[in-house]
Amino acid sequence: MYEEGIEMKVKEEYKVPLSEIETAAYNPRKISVDALERLKQSIISHSAAMDGWDADNGYRLIDPVIVNKANNRLIGGHQRIKALKELGQDWIHKNDIRFVNVTDEKREKTLNVVLNNELAQGEWDYVKLQEIIKSLDSPGFDIEKALGMNEFDLKTLFNFEVPTWGEMDKVEGEFVEFPNKGKEKVFVEVSDPLMVEEVVKRIKQFCSETWPDKKLIVDQGD
Repeated sequence: MYEEGIEMKVKEEYKVPLSEIETAAYNPRKISVDALERLKQSIISHSAAMDGWDADNGYRLIDPVIVNKANNRLIGGHQRIKALKELGQDWIHKNDIRFVNVTDEKREKTLNVVLNNELAQGEWDYVKLQEIIKSLDSPGFDIEKALGMNEFDLKTLFNFEVPTWGEMDKVEGEFVEFPNKGKEKVFVEVSDPLMVEEVVKRIKQFCSETWPDKKLIVDQGD
């Protein structure tokens, strides 16, 4: 695999300068330093999956960015464009862009939000996800880079299980503690603040599947 910042030799007619694509100032999405690093690794890892790719083709995107043909403004894919720039590439392959023609700015902004709306997407089936990751584990295959996960993510994924109320005393692992075992109210202490959102999400999923007729109230205190 080529290194970051090397000179690419893809044909000029396939290059679209990133400077010609206007990023949307209103884009409501942001990305952390850690997530951006994962995205960069994912782009590096999966460029080779593109049909006809070789080491001189530059970094490619399996999932194309969305650009408004009416004003050359980026609607979806701001973080991928940012990742390409950080990888030292100032252009994008023309086949990695999908154009739409939206002349109304309200419609453009609506499309931007819909494309980024996590509430309009699915969520992990953790049992199946664990099965997939186990099947990928083999010598010479870098799971972390390929999946955009780090050691902490993988360790948490395989160590964390939301127990039933009667099994609070069986919880193991360094990430979660249940001081109020067996009580109607369960207090979850998460030692790593980066894991709070993920822990809450998994508890909600477990409770909705176990008690679909019950209302769950989550209070995230300090």
